[in-house]
Amino acid sequence: MHCISQYLEIAERRLRKQNIQSSFLDAEVLMSAAINRPREFLYAHPEYEMTDEEIAKYETFIQRRASREPTAYITGKKEFYGLDFFVDKRVLIPRPETEKIAESAISIARAAEGRCMVIDVGTGSGCVIIAIAKALGDTNEYAAGDISESALLVARENAKRHGVLNRIAFFRGNLIDHILNLPLYHFGTIIVAANLPYITPSQYQTLEPEIVLHEPRGALLTPTDDPDYYYHALDKMITILSKKTNARIERVYETAKGV
Repeated sequence: MHCISQYLEIAERRLRKQNIQSSFLDAEVLMSAAINRPREFLYAHPEYEMTDEEIAKYETFIQRRASREPTAYITGKKEFYGLDFFVDKRVLIPRPETEKIAESAISIARAAEGRCMVIDVGTGSGCVIIAIAKALGDTNEYAAGDISESALLVARENAKRHGVLNRIAFFRGNLIDHILNLPLYHFGTIIVAANLPYITPSQYQTLEPEIVLHEPRGALLTPTDDPDYYYHALDKMITILSKKTNARIERVYETAKGV
């Protein structure tokens, strides 16, 4: 018998022995990916007999998770703001708390007078700007930047999958240096959304193996013990930006203190 209920039980025990707190959830998510069926199927059909190919795939997935590789990198996707995003080791895995950035930016844009420009700084997988663009539509303009070209490739792929690639101007650069050279006189409001690195070197060593061993350091780590290092630099650029436009500038930041 190769029924999924048996394999789930074995996998959950194996992950729990590795001190993985989300062992039951991870076992289910990886099973769903291995047999290419929704998680609801696992509950409705616990007697489903897996094929040899599905068993081999699942065992590989569990081995990777037992070595503390994040589930999102194994499945290649992560849900954010009700949308599925492609992720791999080129980008940080979207966090639920980061949804507050999208929520705040959307709220500000809807209440604003005139056309808005939404700028996502440190876009990574593109989840924030894509969620915003899908919620607000083409009545506003959107830009998203990252210093990592490999991260931008992931962001563009996600924008393509969600049908908003033609709405978002992606750029590679340091914070908003690219934006400073653009004509911004026709916007009533400019929203700067940022989820920049705020983990200090001393804090970094205390993080979970999933983060330290697998997620990109550059998306997490500050060069000094100041968690707001990059936000101070961004604020200086926004001061320059404010002198080039009459638009109202709104900041939506996720720092060590939250959004």
